[in-house]
Amino acid sequence: MMSAAPGKGFRMHANAEDLPRGDRPPGHAPLSLAPLWIAMLGVVVLGLVAWWVPVRSAEPAVVAADPAASIAPATDGWAGFAVEPERPAPGFTLTDGAGRPWSLDDARGSVVALFFGYTRCPDVCPQTMSRLQAAVAELGADGDAVRVVLVTTDPEHDTADVMARYVGAYDPRFVGLTGSVNDVRTVGALFGALPGASADGHDEAAAQGDGAAHDDGAARDDDAAHADAPSIDPTMHSSRVWLIDAAGQMRVSYSGPYTPADVAHDMSILIGERR
Repeated sequence: MMSAAPGKGFRMHANAEDLPRGDRPPGHAPLSLAPLWIAMLGVVVLGLVAWWVPVRSAEPAVVAADPAASIAPATDGWAGFAVEPERPAPGFTLTDGAGRPWSLDDARGSVVALFFGYTRCPDVCPQTMSRLQAAVAELGADGDAVRVVLVTTDPEHDTADVMARYVGAYDPRFVGLTGSVNDVRTVGALFGALPGASADGHDEAAAQGDGAAHDDGAARDDDAAHADAPSIDPTMHSSRVWLIDAAGQMRVSYSGPYTPADVAHDMSILIGERR
């Protein structure tokens, strides 16, 4: 409203609050903004609750990972996955760290832990080798009855000397194997360790007549085979570990979460069967 004061110009008042206190209508109380802010805050809170509840209820339940989680022991007593039915491990011969032929038959009488990987691997391979190292150490003196064998999937880089240094850093009893590209590819196929190979370890390569993997130690022109064969992508290897008993039978495998204690448990069973 507009009002005039003697000797003064007009002043504009938007409402009674703008009037001088003495000019306000009788009974008029000052307007407080607190109720308005409280009401607005309530609306915001209710809106957030209405949004949060359905979103939260739609989220999947998250279970914290147990760093000590392992494969649950099967009813047959193994901590790993039992090979059923058990079957003879495919024979093969590759080159060990001393540059000599090494055959799986050479390990008869020992328990073999067989793994495929490569020395420049940044994660899975060193993790697996560390687990196997700890498992063998847990066995104490019985660890002498175990042969941990790493077959390279990068034969163009992992020479016999490179493999010897790599596996020896974990345990001097460990065996590192290499060979020509053809030999390594075929051995990988025998155990389902490379792409396109049988996932359950059946001898697909032998069925194709490749003949690169052998267990008779026959001499081969490895240089020629290496030159003619396409390279292997070393990163595309299986992370599975195979346990082979003293008689050469495939008995247990590990893939996924497992601990050194799991492996040591199963190794102990296989060692006990020799006695």
